[in-house]
Amino acid sequence: MGQYEKFLSFENFKLAFARIVRSPRNEYKEFYDKDIKAFEYRFEDNIKQLMNEIEEELYEPQMAERYYIPKSSGFVRPITLLNFLDCLVYQSLANIVADVVHEKVHDYFNVNTFGNIFKKTNDSSPEFFFESWKKQWKCFNDTFKKTYSNGYTYCVKFDMASFFDLIDHETLSQIMLNNGIDKHIVTILKKCLGKWARTTIMFNENYNKTHGLPQGPLCSSFFAELYLLPLDVLMRRQKDVKYFRYVDDINLMVQSVERGNKLKLFLELAIRDLGLIPQNTKVNVQKIENIDKYMRQKFNNFSVITRHFKSNGRLNEGEHNRLKNKIKRCIKAKEIDKTLINFSLYKLNKDDEIKKMLLDNKELFTSYFQPVISYLNRCFPSDDKVIDFIIKYISSEEELFQYNKAVLVGKYETLPFDENILKQCDHDRSWILRYRMFQWLYRNEKKEILNGYHVNDKDNYFIQQILLWVKIKSMQDSVAKKQLLRKYIFNCKNNNDAHMLFIQGYSLWNEEFPYEPFNLHLCNGGNRYIRRYVTREDTDYFRTKMKELYDIDIPEDFIEKVKERTGYYEELKRAFKDFIMLKKIDTSSSVQNLDIVNHILLSVLGKDFSSMDSLKTLMPVAINVFKEVHDIRSGATLAHPYRNRSTEIRNIITYEKLSSVLNDDKLRNAYTNFIENYRQTETS
Repeated sequence: MGQYEKFLSFENFKLAFARIVRSPRNEYKEFYDKDIKAFEYRFEDNIKQLMNEIEEELYEPQMAERYYIPKSSGFVRPITLLNFLDCLVYQSLANIVADVVHEKVHDYFNVNTFGNIFKKTNDSSPEFFFESWKKQWKCFNDTFKKTYSNGYTYCVKFDMASFFDLIDHETLSQIMLNNGIDKHIVTILKKCLGKWARTTIMFNENYNKTHGLPQGPLCSSFFAELYLLPLDVLMRRQKDVKYFRYVDDINLMVQSVERGNKLKLFLELAIRDLGLIPQNTKVNVQKIENIDKYMRQKFNNFSVITRHFKSNGRLNEGEHNRLKNKIKRCIKAKEIDKTLINFSLYKLNKDDEIKKMLLDNKELFTSYFQPVISYLNRCFPSDDKVIDFIIKYISSEEELFQYNKAVLVGKYETLPFDENILKQCDHDRSWILRYRMFQWLYRNEKKEILNGYHVNDKDNYFIQQILLWVKIKSMQDSVAKKQLLRKYIFNCKNNNDAHMLFIQGYSLWNEEFPYEPFNLHLCNGGNRYIRRYVTREDTDYFRTKMKELYDIDIPEDFIEKVKERTGYYEELKRAFKDFIMLKKIDTSSSVQNLDIVNHILLSVLGKDFSSMDSLKTLMPVAINVFKEVHDIRSGATLAHPYRNRSTEIRNIITYEKLSSVLNDDKLRNAYTNFIENYRQTETS
């Protein structure tokens, strides 16, 4: 079985689903909790339909949504949320690529590369895409110390700036092709990445970008690892150096300053050749005098505390005070230890002194927001001073980090309803804040306010999803609830967002009205996903596009007649697909393929271009257009690429010229005329 066939297999998509579900990245995964539950309701049907749409080339990735998490540096980290179907396709692609490249890179695992050690689909516990990070962390530390003891006492450290954002799609594609990845796999991935990299934020314009991996999905870390494979290969060949890479954190261990300086420059040039940029070009060669002290500074060891916390659910007084004093010293010295803060606040006991420390240090509150809020929400859920601080923080017009406000609104479970908060959320342009606002209103049982909100086309999928859910759960009127669900279920758009809204709506219907079957046949047939649920038939590119573009239903018996001639139907779909895709980029090829489509349609009637005149009376509109297409094609450069009888170069058919002769209305009338009359032709 080839790579593409393995990709389009039920088992692969089933595994991809399991890997998404079991991903440890809870904050990101939280947005998909309802998607996962809804998708499972008709799991096999949903996967098979998604596979069918990919196979028929009807699948189109959707624009991604972004939000920004503040970093301790004062800047932000972009998090990209994909439509759930896109997320599933992304992981399914990663599964296949990982299997192919695994043999080429596994010798590097826990020797040169650490961190994102990925599994093959036939490894133990394949539902977990990556090995446990704790194991890799220990290997990294142990290997680092052993290398030092062997005389490599000098270290050069490189970090890369905006690593995920700078990954070039063309370079990544070439790396995959060079490592034996099927071109069809590469093409699909490249198409997806290009769509997800687009942005409209701040500028209200749609900019196409050719670089960047979406941060958030588990498999982006895998593709980032693959992007650095040429660097790993290159550095492993160098003599007198030990090369270690933990994700995008690179350490070179050498035996002298001179060798370190040469390799420092060599590595920087290699990194820049990949289109990446070192975080700090003023990297020095550092001599490690005491390896134990160096490792303590570099990596805090909290294993003892972690084990105690897990077994007891809280820290003893001594351990609590030691951690607290460490934090106090950090704040006083204005040298914040990121690892210390992130670790401690998830473990520390309730302590008024720590509460005051967090509220009095706004920089700490903003930069290390997640652990701070986790601590306050766990230890002081209803504290008046904390609640007052949070309300003022959210209501402030000055805060740029809207993500922080969104988390407070959505996750601080005892946050009461406040008009100032509602006003801030309503007027803010940040979608993530509105998303959390609906959760907050639902928690506070503000049903009348929720019912006043309506979804519009400008709202992204995640807004539509959460608003649907909270409104359904808040409604007492079953008639109104049914009407709202029907609206979502019969959404007529043909994109992944609409497909997921349909899945959500249909799942919610069966959850809310389990003994009242929903008659899907009542739908108007506008959404092909709905039609699939109704008919249980595979989606077909030719029939689907005829419906979407020209509003023509191709009869099943007509399709069967085409299929009677071996290979004709596959050629019909291919030619029609190429006609649509090549209109703007290769008009001559597009016309040639449309001519092939028309030829196959005529063949069903036992006719060809030479006998079209006999059909003029029965279907004049269709035959006139078919003849016009044939004449244009005969004059196109592609059909007769060199010169005509007068030795003149033949005309190139431009898109503008083609559009003036053949537009969608003209083709709609032609194909409608053809389909309406082909039965009569058969009879005569």
